[in-house]
Amino acid sequence: HGAFSANGHLLYTTENDFGGARGVIGVRDATDGYRWIGEFPSAGVGPHDLTLMPDDRTLVIANGGIETHPATGRRKLNLADMASNLTRIDTRHGDVRQARDVRDVAQKLSLRHLAPTPQGTVVFAAQYQGPRSSMPSLVGILQADGNVTMIDMPKRLIQRMRGYVTSVACDREGRHAVVTSARGNCCAIVDIAGRKVVTVYELPDASGIAVGRENAGFVATSGTGHVVHVDRRADRLATRSQNEHNVLYDNHLARI
Repeated sequence: HGAFSANGHLLYTTENDFGGARGVIGVRDATDGYRWIGEFPSAGVGPHDLTLMPDDRTLVIANGGIETHPATGRRKLNLADMASNLTRIDTRHGDVRQARDVRDVAQKLSLRHLAPTPQGTVVFAAQYQGPRSSMPSLVGILQADGNVTMIDMPKRLIQRMRGYVTSVACDREGRHAVVTSARGNCCAIVDIAGRKVVTVYELPDASGIAVGRENAGFVATSGTGHVVHVDRRADRLATRSQNEHNVLYDNHLARI
């Protein structure tokens, strides 16, 4: 994943120092062919997503906690002692402001995708690496003071998602978030202040999610190639486009 600086001149990217088993944030000059100009530690292992906060200088990074190496493909090398965290870094100097380990909230959660709110909180989506007999909530909120609260998700919804939330997006007011689950074939609307799921929609192979043009709206994509409109006030999804060009969308969707 990547995130631009507020002025668009720099691109920050999540990367790995495989030899040192640590995450790094690469810094590239977007005005000069994305030339690499530096890096700083991500303060964790396996960084996945990152987002620039409303103050225009703080990055929040989801360190997934899972060590991998190109020599072993997608094999997860440290599940026994994995430690996922959420890190705030000041982009001016690469200084770590906060590194919040989430093992006290839920063991074996690998934090993956992030969505900031205008109020400075961050909604995060996770993938569970433990036994299915004890699956925790897969969505949480990081407050500005570092406090982490998990969303109250119905047990049947957690089981349906099979430990896998695909993506997350927040509305412009910071009131609601939408999470997708490809394994669960659904997307769910979250009341951020109430810390609960309020609506679940059917969506086969639900993948990317991004805020739409309307205040209450989002756009979602699916691995079946469909694009749909998600309106938290409606009782069902509205299809925006059929899969006319044989396109299969993955977990990611961005509004530009």
